[in-house]
Parts: sequence; C-alpha cells; structure tokens
Amino acid sequence: MGLTMPSAKSAGLVIEIIALQREPGFGHEGIVSMEPEAGTLVARGSTVRVRMNFMG
Repeated sequence: MGLTMPSAKSAGLVIEIIALQREPGFGHEGIVSMEPEAGTLVARGSTVRVRMNFMG
C-alpha cells in the first residue's frame, strides 16, 4: 500500500528520511529502500525509514 508523507503521519507513523547523495541508478528524490519493506503491516506509532537519493 503506498502512502504519501501526510497520510502516513495521519495514520500515526513516524517517517524518518535518510538522505543519500548520488546513489547510482536512482533519480533525484528516488526512493532507494524502505524499512520495513513496502507492504509490511506495522503498528501505529512505528517508525518507517525511507532512504532517498538526492543529487545535491
């Protein structure tokens, strides 16, 4: 299930963005990985770590 940042927060999830720079094969603001993986059921209040590529 895909969620936007505002809807994830309204669902009670804590979103942690981990900025990576110039990750090969990923565009600007491309999601490199998520923990837990997409589709995993998590409890309200859980932290979701999103590793994103930034070209900066």
